[in-house]
Amino acid sequence: MSAYIKAASKWFIPIGILLMVNIGLFLYTSLFQQREIESLQKTWFQNRNAAAGRGMTDVAAIYRQGEVDLKDWRSRILLKKDFARFVAGLFETVSHNSLSCNGISYTVSQVKAENLIAYTITLNVTGKYAGIKGFIADIGRKREILSMDTISLSDVNENGDAVNLKLKMTVYLRPEVQ
Repeated sequence: MSAYIKAASKWFIPIGILLMVNIGLFLYTSLFQQREIESLQKTWFQNRNAAAGRGMTDVAAIYRQGEVDLKDWRSRILLKKDFARFVAGLFETVSHNSLSCNGISYTVSQVKAENLIAYTITLNVTGKYAGIKGFIADIGRKREILSMDTISLSDVNENGDAVNLKLKMTVYLRPEVQ
């Protein structure tokens, strides 16, 4: 029995330490962290309710914001006379990303309901994959109203160090006279 007590006494100290750590963590959590969590939750709910109430009550502010947004959207639609400048910007973006342009073509159509002209541009560029990714990202950040309709990638050679991109996009323009 004495050997059993001696062997068990080795485990009393580690168990006691773990018990004290557990009690300390419980007290810290219940006394300090729980209060802080409740305070943060209360603040978050108050802010959420204030934001929800603010958005629903002021219809005039919503209308004014809509007017500002429409004006901004309309200002992003280029005039037809600025199409050449837009294409020059595309070529500049191609060269900025160390790509080479293999060809560009476009077709014109009318969007009568909106009094807009839609130019569908097909652009073929070749270069490294990183340059292609940068080019697509740069096109996506353009201020003008455009849509990337199709994107097609293919290897140029067996090494895979050059990629060919065929991009079909539509840019919307306003006629000069409205």
